[in-house]
Amino acid sequence: MRSPLIHLLATATILIHVGCDDCSRRRAQPRGVAVTAPRHSEPEPAPDDKLAMRLWDQPRVELASLPPEQQRWVKQLLALLRHYSPTWDREQESEDDFYTRWPDTPEVRRCEARIERHWENDRAWRALLFDARRALGAEYIVRGGTPPGFYIPSNQLVIISDHPDGSIAMVFRLSMLAPLYDYYESIRRPDQLWLRGSLDVREGDPEVVRRARELIAVHFPEHRLLAPELGMTDVPDMRSENTLLGETSLADLLFGDGRSW
Repeated sequence: MRSPLIHLLATATILIHVGCDDCSRRRAQPRGVAVTAPRHSEPEPAPDDKLAMRLWDQPRVELASLPPEQQRWVKQLLALLRHYSPTWDREQESEDDFYTRWPDTPEVRRCEARIERHWENDRAWRALLFDARRALGAEYIVRGGTPPGFYIPSNQLVIISDHPDGSIAMVFRLSMLAPLYDYYESIRRPDQLWLRGSLDVREGDPEVVRRARELIAVHFPEHRLLAPELGMTDVPDMRSENTLLGETSLADLLFGDGRSW
């Protein structure tokens, strides 16, 4: 028998599409960037990663602005995510009290336990990595990369190749909390400073992206691509490890609060 979430996703295909649109988010405080004009023999300066990640920021989408069917779907998904993330009740506690109790709540502990189980026992994930490396060959670096942090609830398939400006990472984040995944790509200079990124297949190899999606469908047949505009839905009464109340999106809760590759 299918779980309620699988049934929910199977009946909500209108909300999932096979392409990606421009939208993303990552809150970070900028550090100082040199403003001295470069000499002609030097490359243009690039911001450090923390400042660059601000370029992922896009306005979040208010739940009430979505079409009714999408509103119902997001509300059902949020009801499931509340099993793994505590909810702030502004009538019952202050924001400070919420932040203080957040790390020790049953929901956060439940989420951490689920992440740990995935890393220890997820044979499908290891098989996906093996097949991706075999299918793409030595031309591409394939990593099973989750940035450091026990609190990140997604497996991340990272495909790296050469790019005229340095290198490009094509990243698929598979949520451990719901059968959904997203996509983004980022360009880095040879010195690894971040240049730009997109949630669309703009500079990545469309054939590589297609093959990766096919492999995800084989090893994670219940997972569906989350439309980026739905991932940007604002969740004002929940937060992730590195976001604040009022600055958290649905994608943050599903996949983690940063696009770090």
